[in-house]
Amino acid sequence: MAKKLLNTNTKNLKHITLKLRQFAVPIDTLQLDPDNANLHDSESLTKIAASLEEFGQQLPILVGPRGIVKHGNGVLEAARDILGWKHIAAMPSNLKGLKLDALAIAVNRTAEFSKWNKPVLAEQIAAIATEDEKALSAVGFGDDVEEILDMLDGGKKKAAKKDDKRTVADVGVTVGGYRWKVERKAYEKWLEDLRQTAGFDDDSVIDEMKRRLGL
Repeated sequence: MAKKLLNTNTKNLKHITLKLRQFAVPIDTLQLDPDNANLHDSESLTKIAASLEEFGQQLPILVGPRGIVKHGNGVLEAARDILGWKHIAAMPSNLKGLKLDALAIAVNRTAEFSKWNKPVLAEQIAAIATEDEKALSAVGFGDDVEEILDMLDGGKKKAAKKDDKRTVADVGVTVGGYRWKVERKAYEKWLEDLRQTAGFDDDSVIDEMKRRLGL
């Protein structure tokens, strides 16, 4: 990997946060990892580019021997091919071989186990939308705040529109081999109580229902 730049014109590095500029290298000295197990399609790269354009580079990419990027391939590709950056901040790793490959997998895999705190996220999305619409577009959820908040709330607005022609009692509940109708208001109150207890995703609600029913 190329050494850090010492005499680069700072005007060329404005897209990199100040404390990372000492690690800036010419982007053409780096290579995408041909064995990268975490692929990025065009939508992913577009969202990465939007984030980089709005916030600049706030985190370095991780580079192994011969300038091969081991973490941040999507960042490199979006910065180079969509935004046309000529320099990017890159940190060398002291790991090599399979150990470095394992780290690249671990960084991406461990991120998959996190979950959004949807009430907090919804509050932050609403605040961002009020203060900075451009930043909202760059966070990756889209730029329609009502649609985002509805999605985080379980799509209630769309569900309500779909059920407009149904009667208030037309809610079927099935447990085992039994099925009966429940007044819609009572059903919605019960479902909301479940969501507040278990979370908003369907799997958590189902698990809580099973727990309450002793299944």
